[in-house]
Order: sequence, then C-alpha cells, then structure tokens
Amino acid sequence: MRRGRRGLGVLTGSRVRAASVAVVALLVCGCKRSPTAVPASPPEAIETVITGLTDNQPQVLWHALPSSYQQDLREVISAFCASMDPQIYDRAFRILGKAVQVMSKKEEFIFNSPIMLSTPFIESSMGARWNETVALLDTIATSDLSTLESLSRIDPGAFLASTGHKVMEGMENLSLSTTRSPGQNPWDRARQALEQARIEFQPGTNGLGLLRWSSAATDAVREVTMTAVEGRWLPADMAAAWHDRVEQAKEGLKKLGGPEFEKAKPMLHLALGALEGAMDSLLQARNQQEFDTTLRSLATIAAMIPSPKKPAD
Repeated sequence: MRRGRRGLGVLTGSRVRAASVAVVALLVCGCKRSPTAVPASPPEAIETVITGLTDNQPQVLWHALPSSYQQDLREVISAFCASMDPQIYDRAFRILGKAVQVMSKKEEFIFNSPIMLSTPFIESSMGARWNETVALLDTIATSDLSTLESLSRIDPGAFLASTGHKVMEGMENLSLSTTRSPGQNPWDRARQALEQARIEFQPGTNGLGLLRWSSAATDAVREVTMTAVEGRWLPADMAAAWHDRVEQAKEGLKKLGGPEFEKAKPMLHLALGALEGAMDSLLQARNQQEFDTTLRSLATIAAMIPSPKKPAD
C-alpha cells in the first residue's frame, strides 16, 4: 500500500499570521521542526506554535503554557495514577498490544472473515489503510502510556515531541491517503485557510490584549480577548476557567478509588481476562474457522464489560 506524502512547503508570513486562529482553538481545547522554546511576546509565540503544529509538533502547545499550568496538568496525571487500579490499566494496554499483533499477523484471516467484513471499521478510512492504521495503534500501545508506572513518570513535553508527533503524523498520512476529493483533507483545508486570513495582536491595559482574525475570503472578523499569565498570553476565557476545571478533573478522578468503581472491579477483571484470552486464541489460530470461532465469542465478552451508569434525571 502506498503511504500518503505530506506536501508542506515553507510557510509565508501571511500564512503564519493567519494560522494563529488555530492556535487559539487548540489552546482552548489542545515540514520544519519547531524550536522547543516558545517566545514570550505574542507575535513570535504565535508564529512558533503555528510553525510547530503545521509540522505535527504538538509539544509546542506544552511549551506555550505558563509553568503553573504545566504543574497543574502534571498533578492531574498524578491524581489519575494514584486512583487508577494498575492491574486494570496495565492489562487494558496489554490487550491493546495483543490486538495490534492480531491485526499485523492475522491480516489474511481478518479480511477473509465474514464477521470482520460486516463491521464498519473495515470499510472506514482506517480499514482501507491497514498498514498505516496498525502502525499508528502500535505507536500508542508501546508508548509511555502503556503502563501506569511509566505514565506516572511521564514528561508531557517529551511525550508530545515523540509519541504525539508520531500520532499526528500518522493521522495526517491516513487522512491524506484516503481523501480522494481535492481540498477535502482537513490538513489541506487548514493550510488553505491560512492563505486567506490575517491575524493581528493588539496589546491593551491591565494585562489584556486583543487577537483579531479577519478572513480575506468572507470579510468575517473574529476577536479573542487574551490575558497575560506568567508572561504567556492565553485566551481570557480559558484562563478564567482553568483552575476550576483542574479541580473538577481531580475530583472526578477520585471516583476511580470510590465505592462504585470498587463494585465494578470484579466484573472488569473477569471481562479483561476473557478478552486477553480471546486475543491469545486469535494469535494462535491456525485456520479461518478457529479465527472466526474466537471472533464470535468476543460479542459475549463485550456484554460482560460494565457500562457507565447514566445520571439520574
């Protein structure tokens, strides 16, 4: 199968300025190599982040955050690791790794199985680019996310620079290789939008500033109020809600050690054990019949996994 190739040229000044609107969106949520240091001044910082993102270098988002925000995210990761059951977490990733092995070693059985051919996944863009999909999943399965112990020691910036870069690049290659209509690829559409827009930053008073985006194609103008936090400029709405959202995340993670999750653990262990056994059987399958027989059992196993309870009205 032929992998898609990225056609990314050198960014012009107008494209860099225009791309700043994408930075705002990603910060609110989340080629040439970008530098690890992000300048403090808004124009240069925005240019650095955009340069990194257009080159699939997500670590620039981490380096663009104030140091206290970085510490908040480290604490959220630590809270998750402290509350999560390591046996459940590690086994889930071990199963993912075995699933990747099945996809790699039993491709012939998969594509000759009536059960698999009837699933939406096979007909999806990921199914159409099988080798790329397997490589992308393998990157995640073998990353620092794969065990709770390695997750507890993770360096977010380094993780984004390595695994994050590979995942973004893999997703772009998948998208490029499966998009048949010109201009429909999300990466291409974003880059085309950069050529038709202009971004300006106007500093104000009391630590505030205004990021203005105007589209040359539609004459639309969008403005985002920015605020300075520890020498970094962030969307004001994001900064205002940051600490509350961090505390909400920490409180939510405590439920992993609560009574409801404890009640669900025995069934989870049972279901994961059965699922891992099924993966082993798929790997050991010697013919199509053995492979399909194990696939049929997976529906029973899926029914064993507890589903989240819906909140009461």
